[in-house]
Amino acid sequence: MLRAEKELQNAELPPLILELLDNFRASGFSFETIPTDGDPSEYIDYVLENKDILKPEFCYVKDVLQNGGSRGEILAVKNDQNKIIGTLGPNRVEKDECGKKRARPGYFSVLPQYRDKGIGTVLFWTGMEKMANMGANYIKISVEKKNLSAIKVYQNCGMELTNRDK
Repeated sequence: MLRAEKELQNAELPPLILELLDNFRASGFSFETIPTDGDPSEYIDYVLENKDILKPEFCYVKDVLQNGGSRGEILAVKNDQNKIIGTLGPNRVEKDECGKKRARPGYFSVLPQYRDKGIGTVLFWTGMEKMANMGANYIKISVEKKNLSAIKVYQNCGMELTNRDK
């Protein structure tokens, strides 16, 4: 297991990410927020349709969301047919043991056919920006060493990776 961490001092997206975001939007992609009090049914449908590759999200949907459990906001990327192809969430900010505010992103996924195009990087940067605007001072997450797609995104987002097993 690896740990990825980054201070969230600047809540603005870097110019390269803004350019990628504009290019995706021009190609018909949209980056949308499902608010905490919004209807999560579209997200639930996305997870259920892709449950074989979104196993952790499937368990969350089945055990929490379908039973009326609480959640944070969810960021969703939709393709040019208005279908969700990637998500980050539920996202929230919590105080750590020292009183600092930590960004706590939920599940992060991009469907395999949409990977290696920069979509995940833009999605994760957007999530970090939103959580910084929610007051988060830093973000710290864990990732499996074999999850090379996610590791690539975290590195592209300027996160420092360390070995958690130490």
